[in-house]
Amino acid sequence: MMKTVHLGNGTMVELANVAYYFSTDTVNNDVSDFDFYTPTSLRGAMIVGDKKIVPEGTNNRLPDDIRDLLEKSHIGEGILNRQRGLQLGQGIQLYKEECINGLKQRNYLNDKNIEDWLSTWDYQNYIINCLIDFLHRPQYFSLFVRNRGPRAGLPGKIKYLKHIPEFLCRREYPNTVAKLFGEPSYILVKDWNDFSTDNSIYYPGIDFADPFKNKLSAMWVRLYQYGRTNRYEVIPQWYGSIRWMRCGSNVPEIINNLNKNMLNIKWHIISPKAYWDNKREMLMEQCTKDGKDYNDAMLEKLKDDILTGLSRVLSGIENVGKFFHSESVMEVLELGKAQLMEWKIIPIDQKVDDYIKSQILVGEKADSAATSGMGLHPSLSNIIINGKLASGSEMLYAYKLFLATDSWLVDQKVFEALNYAIKLNFNTDIKAGFYHDIVKREENLAPADRVMSNDN
Repeated sequence: MMKTVHLGNGTMVELANVAYYFSTDTVNNDVSDFDFYTPTSLRGAMIVGDKKIVPEGTNNRLPDDIRDLLEKSHIGEGILNRQRGLQLGQGIQLYKEECINGLKQRNYLNDKNIEDWLSTWDYQNYIINCLIDFLHRPQYFSLFVRNRGPRAGLPGKIKYLKHIPEFLCRREYPNTVAKLFGEPSYILVKDWNDFSTDNSIYYPGIDFADPFKNKLSAMWVRLYQYGRTNRYEVIPQWYGSIRWMRCGSNVPEIINNLNKNMLNIKWHIISPKAYWDNKREMLMEQCTKDGKDYNDAMLEKLKDDILTGLSRVLSGIENVGKFFHSESVMEVLELGKAQLMEWKIIPIDQKVDDYIKSQILVGEKADSAATSGMGLHPSLSNIIINGKLASGSEMLYAYKLFLATDSWLVDQKVFEALNYAIKLNFNTDIKAGFYHDIVKREENLAPADRVMSNDN
């Protein structure tokens, strides 16, 4: 079976057994000089079977590009893992939001009905997986699994939620203006490295007007990105740091290649031509006495022997104290002018130390910039800045600032699907969220209660 593949700009090709192709409404397909990926999708629908979906990047491989980049980076996944740990805090806890004395705060509590429901499925791993997806790209996909009640006229209930790896998911392509900022009608799940249309799963998008309509419904949770409608892929919030991440990761490779391929020359030896002319004459006289024919290979061998012996003298700790002896001669060039013919041994300073130090400074700057771009203070990532590690007080204040400014939004979005399910099942204002102990400044604690005083 033949299918037409539209490449844009009116170009079409015919291929057999094509699993998907891009439609002709492509607007922008520029090739960036930065080979990670062009941060503008084709904006044209990608067709799989009879469905139109939004491609992930110009080649539909954005998740693979992100994975490959972070696996090669020496700090990328480490920073994201640290963010994951900081967000998780001391785990997951139910709470109610209350205002006490004019201050908004969370009142953490226990609720038997909700906790009994949560205990029937692995909600903790579900939340952790959603958090991991959200930190890599600000989106994740949840599958709502409904009970069988509505089939018998009984009330509906969400049995459990299931995390769908976001790199397997593609959204419906929005054909109308309303859908440019609305919810997708369906989510397509498949292995995108398999170019066949087999083993594709279509999940209907959750209908917020009738959430129990379908036994299986998919919910797309994302963070709005300025200037990007639902026809665009969701890019990492740290996209601007990618060049710094690559730059920092290149430093070890540069130094390693320098060690492997460096022209390790320490000495420049200058020998007088008259010296070798004299050796040639001596060899020719010796050949005449021995009845042999002279050739220049004899002189070259003599040069190798002399220079090899000289190299042994100039190298190695065990040769300290040895010396090389040579004689100089004055050669008359022309009337009133002469030149001293002598050996010269000149040390060569390759300035390798300066080059390596400069690369290390570039690496430190790259690490700091990448960490900041990924939304984490360098002190919380144990990044060394200006040759020193952050002090305990710096880390403490950075952590407080993180909790005050960077944790709330992630908390709300990561728990959005779960809290919606809790609302559907129990019709309550109780929510789930990350629990964080209040970090107190060390000097405000009794000496026995300070971190430095505790061995455990």
